[in-house]
Amino acid sequence: MINKYFLFRLLYLLIFVSVSCVQSTAQIQNLEALVNKNDKCVLKIFTVDEFGELLGQGSGVLIDSKGIGITNFHVLEGASNAIAVNIKGEKFIIDKIIDFSMTSDLVKFQLQNSNSTIFPKVSIYYGKNTKGASVFSIGYPKGFNLIGESTVGPGIISGIRTDEVLPGQGDLDSIIQTTVPITHGNSGGGLFDSKGNLIGITQGTFATNVEDLHANLNRAIPVKHIRLLNRKLNFSFDQFIYECAKTNLFAQGILAYNNGDYLTSYELLQEYQNVDELNKLDPKVWYLKGNCAFHLGRKSNKSEILKIALDNYSKSLILDSMSVNARSFMALTFDELDRIDYAFEVASDGYKINPQNAFCNYVLGKLYNVSEQRELAVKYLTVAIALYEDKNYDYESLAKWYLERAVAYSMKEDLYNAEADYIKCLEINKSDIGGWYHYGGFLLWCKRYADACFAFQIVKSMNENYSDYNGSIKDLIKISCK
Repeated sequence: MINKYFLFRLLYLLIFVSVSCVQSTAQIQNLEALVNKNDKCVLKIFTVDEFGELLGQGSGVLIDSKGIGITNFHVLEGASNAIAVNIKGEKFIIDKIIDFSMTSDLVKFQLQNSNSTIFPKVSIYYGKNTKGASVFSIGYPKGFNLIGESTVGPGIISGIRTDEVLPGQGDLDSIIQTTVPITHGNSGGGLFDSKGNLIGITQGTFATNVEDLHANLNRAIPVKHIRLLNRKLNFSFDQFIYECAKTNLFAQGILAYNNGDYLTSYELLQEYQNVDELNKLDPKVWYLKGNCAFHLGRKSNKSEILKIALDNYSKSLILDSMSVNARSFMALTFDELDRIDYAFEVASDGYKINPQNAFCNYVLGKLYNVSEQRELAVKYLTVAIALYEDKNYDYESLAKWYLERAVAYSMKEDLYNAEADYIKCLEINKSDIGGWYHYGGFLLWCKRYADACFAFQIVKSMNENYSDYNGSIKDLIKISCK
C-alpha cells in the first residue's frame, strides 16, 4: 500500500515535471538559427542496466570535435554502460569517463570514435553571466524513445546563487538560477546565451518544497566548472563505479548489488534515499531495491521479503510507468508467490510497452514454461536469446535463458534442441550448478547413464548436498553411476 506521504512526494514530482513555467517576454534574435546550430551538439543519453536494457535517461553536450561531452554526474552514476544519441538518431557508446565532480554534478566523457568522426561542438562563453539576460535550453525530456526531437525552452537568468547541487557534496558557487523549464531528462543539457554560446549545464531545481515549484527556481551549472574537470582518468564504467563508491552511497549500493551482496545493497540504497527527500523520487533506486528484495526473498523463500520487493517495484512504476524491467521483475516476484495470474498480467503489460525488450521476453517464456505451455515458452525464449545476443553481452544470465529453453524443449520431447541448449548453457557458464543438474536429469531420462553420472559428479564437486526437483545429488549418483 502506498502511504500518504509518498503520494505527496509523487505530487511534487508531477508538478515539477508538468508545471507550466512563466517565461520571459524578452526575445532572442535568430533563435531558430541558434537552435538549429546547437541541436547538433546536444545528445540524448541512455543509461543501460545489467541486461543491456534502458535504465534511465538524460542529456549531454558535445564540447570537443573528438567526441568529448559533458553531462550531469547523476545521469551516469550507477550505470553499467551508456549510449548517446544525436539529433539524427545516430548512436554512440560512451566509452570512457575522463573526469567527474560530485560537488558540481558534472561528468566529462568520451564517445567511442573508432572511425575518427569529427563531431559538431558548442561554442562556450566563460565570461560573467548577467541577471535578466535572455537564455534558452536544449535537452531531451520526453521519455525512453531512442529517436526523438529535442525540446527548446526560453527564459532569463533570474539570479546567481550558491547552493548544494548534490546532497552532502558541499556548496557550489555561481550557480545560474533560470526560468527555463528543466524537467527529468533535461539534466545534462545545454543552457545557451542570446548569441548561442554555452553558458551552463542544466541540472535541476532549487525548490525543496512543493509550494515553491511555481517560482521557476531552476538551475544550471556554469561552464567555469567544466574547466576544472582537467584530470585524464579515462575510466571504464566499472572503474567509475569503484571510484565513486569511495564517497557516494548510491555507487556503494550499486557495487554491492553487482557483487551479489543484496542485503548490503538494499541497506545502502535505503540510506541513500534517507539523505535527501528528492532521492526518493528517483525510480531506478526503488527498482534496484526491489531487485535486492526479490533476490533475497527468492533465496530464503520468505514471502514477506518478496512482498517488500513488490512494494518497491510499485513505487518505481508510479515514478516511471514505462519501465519494462520493473514490470518483468515484478512478474517474477508474483511467480515466486504462486500468483501466476498476476505475473502474466504484469509481464504482458511490459511486453506491450516494448516487445523488443529481451528480459521481458525471457520472463514470458519462463512463465509459459511454468504453465506447461511449451510452444509459447520456446517462442518467447527464442526471441529473448536472439535480442540478448545481438547486444553482444555474455553474462551468466544468458546461460540461464538457454537452460530455460532447454527445459521447454525437453518437455516437448525435442531431444536434439534440448541437448543443444543444455550444452550452450554450460559453454557460457561452466560453473552453472543448476545447468549441470538439469542436464544430468535430462541424460538420465534419456537412459544415458554414464553421461548422467558424469554430469551429477560435477554437481557433487560443487555442492555435495545439492538438491532440486529430481531429488538429492547423492541419490541421483546412486541411480546413474551403476
